[in-house]
Amino acid sequence: MKELVILGTLRAGAIEEGKGAFVEVETSEGPRQLRFTLEDAARLVGALHEARKDLRRPARWDTAVDSVEQTAVLRTHFTDGTTEQTHIPRREIERIARFLDQALKRFEAGAEMRQ
Repeated sequence: MKELVILGTLRAGAIEEGKGAFVEVETSEGPRQLRFTLEDAARLVGALHEARKDLRRPARWDTAVDSVEQTAVLRTHFTDGTTEQTHIPRREIERIARFLDQALKRFEAGAEMRQ
């Protein structure tokens, strides 16, 4: 199989007469146009989402407190080098902590039953 590296997206749209769609991309071999039916487009989107899941796994988490905004901050670092921040409002912290405590107790009880 010959490898083709997509360097950027140039344009996308519907093919005339509504027979499908196209995406024009800049590749390692020059500009190319990809054409596909709507069904193929849906399968392609699904495949790309699955591939992204494999690339984007949590690597580590950092925690912080934003005293100005009154939020707890959880920053997730992913294996692809990206990060996401989740801000938990002060009024929700106790409820979430209770939930996490209950989840931990369930996991511990399950572990004891498996031993």
